[in-house]
Amino acid sequence: MGEKMILSPAYPLVVELCFYGVFAGTFYATIQRYGTRISLLFLIGATLWSTFIENFIVLNGGYDYYGYATRNFPGYMAWVGVVPLWIILGWFSMTALSYILTDVLLPGRSPYLRSLFAAGISLNIDLLLDPVAVSTGLWRWTHPSVYILGVPLTNWTGWFAIVYFFVLAFDTMVINRPLTRKPFLDLKRVEWQKILTPFLKRLLLLAPIVLLGTLAVMMLLAPYSNVSGPYRNVFPSPFGWWS
Repeated sequence: MGEKMILSPAYPLVVELCFYGVFAGTFYATIQRYGTRISLLFLIGATLWSTFIENFIVLNGGYDYYGYATRNFPGYMAWVGVVPLWIILGWFSMTALSYILTDVLLPGRSPYLRSLFAAGISLNIDLLLDPVAVSTGLWRWTHPSVYILGVPLTNWTGWFAIVYFFVLAFDTMVINRPLTRKPFLDLKRVEWQKILTPFLKRLLLLAPIVLLGTLAVMMLLAPYSNVSGPYRNVFPSPFGWWS
């Protein structure tokens, strides 16, 4: 689709630095609510989960973060693979804040209901942020789909699924395990290493569902695209189905 650099090259750097601040504030709030060890579990899981999924989709032609890239500078200061670090930390922040709000409003309810609620909150945040980010070139959607406000429906469905399955894994494997069924003041003494391994294994099992589902939605919506190419993918589209 070829979005052009709209603002000053300093703009993405300012956004990047601001999101580092948002991450710091969110991590502090998470520690206040759940303690250091449980918060680290959330951070480790969210970082690995979003890093893997984001890099997979970018490398398969879904979108990219090179709207402000030049020959000598990639546009952002810190990267994890082909994804800016602030995107990974931003995903943690949005998901953590959504989960905390869910925990306040729906304490002790079904993990499936809590996961749906948290995913809905995150999706509503993204409905506000994504059109702004696209219009200012922070990232570029580069695949055929049904677009609304410059954002493909693939994003809305994918975002909901990614948050839902992560929160479900966290809620069932961390928060509702016997080791963490203690008052919040006692959570910081939990032997969190005993929870980390099964938590990560659960995420590993869920990741293929999210990735294959996202690719399936991309392929299903592609014939109905209301945006014409060329899409100018930095990376090849899967099987060369679009370019």
